[in-house]
Amino acid sequence: MLDLVRSVGQQNGIVMVIKRSANFKGGRLPKCILGCERGGKYEPPRYHSEGQPLQRNTETRKCDCPFELRGVPIPPDCVMWFLLIKYGFHNHETAKYLDDHEYPSRLKPVEKQFVIEMAGSTKPREILNVLKERDSTNTTGIQSIYNAIYKHNEVKWGGINPIQHVLDQLISNRYLHAFMKNPATNEIIDILWVHPKSLELFIYFPTVLIIDATYKTNEYRIPLLEVVGITSTMQIYSLIFAYLANEKFDRLTWALGTLKKLIIEKGAVMPSVFVTDQDLVLMKAIETYFPTTRHILCIWHINQNMVKYCSLILGSEMTRFLTSWHSLIMSSTPESYQQKWHILVGEFKSY
Repeated sequence: MLDLVRSVGQQNGIVMVIKRSANFKGGRLPKCILGCERGGKYEPPRYHSEGQPLQRNTETRKCDCPFELRGVPIPPDCVMWFLLIKYGFHNHETAKYLDDHEYPSRLKPVEKQFVIEMAGSTKPREILNVLKERDSTNTTGIQSIYNAIYKHNEVKWGGINPIQHVLDQLISNRYLHAFMKNPATNEIIDILWVHPKSLELFIYFPTVLIIDATYKTNEYRIPLLEVVGITSTMQIYSLIFAYLANEKFDRLTWALGTLKKLIIEKGAVMPSVFVTDQDLVLMKAIETYFPTTRHILCIWHINQNMVKYCSLILGSEMTRFLTSWHSLIMSSTPESYQQKWHILVGEFKSY
């Protein structure tokens, strides 16, 4: 009965859930009350954070939908079930897509095993694409893939925190590394690592280092700091990586201070240029440990912001502006840059 109700519901853009159920008790027949997932009202969590109710930055699907079915077994053998419609209308539109709805998005045991087997060599998005190619009715969302991988890793790590797991891997693979502990709990909160060959590359190509602080969710769900260098043939090489508890000034200065210590111990020269986005905290941390190193902003990030904000002002003139802009930033000499800058200002002075 449950499979039938849920299957028909999904075909019509509705997710059905069990609201209440009861087994044999006092000679009464069992029953099963089914309703729409949007039935009832949202109840905020009862737990608190620092004396205040915890507010989640999410929306609720619940809209007090009255749709309800009542299922009871047919005596005497109670093998077949009778389904009664108690209220047959919804107070909301049906969903066009059921992706990321809690019940239909659940991975089947076979699918979960496939995700775990593929996770080591395949990106989550590609795993999801394969699942949908195998089953056209699959409504699993990308978050379900991430959750399955994360839960598997929790078991694999044996209860240790993610950073401790990283440290174990670094030690076993002979990486140079450093870490910081929380003095109150003795738990590792920051960790930085360098491959010995990356440090050797830096000795030969120390001129330019690019720093990218990625604060988006990753496998370990913590901020990642990455520093890369550039060879004389314009090839990129990774220098250091660091998982940090947060992106605050003290964390970034610890990471850059550790990098400077490694450079001094290796007898290498200090970098001449740091390239970053306009992260003010990161820029201040660079100035603290590398005061003589020149800092410039990344052209890619400048372009992203320029397109985002200038398109609102320039409208149809944006294409012509981009042509002049790219000509300006590709200038090979200071004289050429000044000349193209005056041309650009003259063409768009009305804005």
